[in-house]
Amino acid sequence: MKKIFTFFAALACTMSMFALTYNVTVPAGTKACYIAGEMNGWSQVEMTKVDDTHYTIDVADATEAMKYKYCSGPSWAYVEKTANGDEVANRTYSAADVVETWASVYDPTNVPEPGETKDITVKAKVPAVWTDQITAWVWPTGGEGKEVVPTQEGEWYVVTHNCSELNIIYKNGAGWNGDANQTVDMTFTENACIEITAGSGKANYTVVDCENGENPNPSAYYITGNDALVGALAWDAAAIQMTPSGAIYTHTFTGLAVGAECQMKVTNGTWEQSWGFAAVKDASLGVKSSPEGNIAFTLAEEGDVVVTFDGTTVSVIGNFVPGEPAVITYVLMGVAGDWTTGIALEPNPENENEYRLLGQDITEADAVKVVTLSDGVATAWCGNVDEWSAEHSYDESGNIVLAPGQYDFYYKVAEDIIYIGKVSTDIENIPTSKHATKFIHNGQIVVLRDGVMFNLLGQEVK
Repeated sequence: MKKIFTFFAALACTMSMFALTYNVTVPAGTKACYIAGEMNGWSQVEMTKVDDTHYTIDVADATEAMKYKYCSGPSWAYVEKTANGDEVANRTYSAADVVETWASVYDPTNVPEPGETKDITVKAKVPAVWTDQITAWVWPTGGEGKEVVPTQEGEWYVVTHNCSELNIIYKNGAGWNGDANQTVDMTFTENACIEITAGSGKANYTVVDCENGENPNPSAYYITGNDALVGALAWDAAAIQMTPSGAIYTHTFTGLAVGAECQMKVTNGTWEQSWGFAAVKDASLGVKSSPEGNIAFTLAEEGDVVVTFDGTTVSVIGNFVPGEPAVITYVLMGVAGDWTTGIALEPNPENENEYRLLGQDITEADAVKVVTLSDGVATAWCGNVDEWSAEHSYDESGNIVLAPGQYDFYYKVAEDIIYIGKVSTDIENIPTSKHATKFIHNGQIVVLRDGVMFNLLGQEVK
């Protein structure tokens, strides 16, 4: 089938002299695929189905510099996501794109008649680490969103909304408190019961049985990967089922070829949920991230490779080619719409567990996060903001929104939290009705005004 798709794509490129051909491989279970980008005014245009996992389209007058994304349906409720449920940066042209998962899978056979609505109820069990204050953000597709407080039925947090298609985000607490305190965007056309699973980024979910709240298939964790690892089942979401032992799932590989790079992910049997390098706990020397975020390793000599999964983190143990330790860097993404490179944070000489970016200009159009890069590959996204930070809010994707101005960013690695201080360039222009006091703090002259300390350059002192 891959050969047929490759031939089809090559033929399409040959026939399309004045159009750009987009080809994409999509997760199993996809029922339709749309493309939206600068070439069509960011409106979803349906693509041509080649087979169950491949779609194509010729777009007239498109250029390779134009940005775009894929959706499984005709709205942004169905936009593509990373395997971990995170936002996908706007793409630039590739002859063979791959979608890891969808925010929601569109079913064209289950589209309500125009104007037809009904009560859709979602019941959720939240992670034990979440607080007792649970809220939700709900919006009907194409309609306005609002924050609601779910009713509680035992362990269930219940939301009911009258609409034809319900989009919902469950949140740990009120307001927007960063990725670690919210779920991925979820879309439902029917009543559903879900169990939310916390992770390093946005929490994911599993549909469960409403009667007893249990996953109807609790042992459904699988390993998939490239042909060096799983052979003919390469990148089949349910290639190898892991063996459960209580809450721990394992699989042991034997007979893998020495010297060949193996790549893998853990899945729930579909591409709706998957765990790659970002989920690896204490990566050993020789276990690294591929450019796509897969777990990658190469055997140094013949031996077993043991993969363990606890529902959140992955462990990979074997005799691997050492390679160099991954280079970890931290960047501020989102300034001027940049979600590819970012602006580097530097080590704070006053705190070895802290990285900082001083005097960064923020405009009204900016929405930002601190992103962890492992050998240049994004592996974690942080939108958690220290409560003592400058006034801020969050957009619908959980990105940090600030008033235009100049800011200092301090990322605390161990706590996975950001302190943001607004820079004032002129102390005398700070509005106040209170007396300002000058004194020495930690060996420098500071001014205390309205409960906030500033140095003589007008910068806020933590």
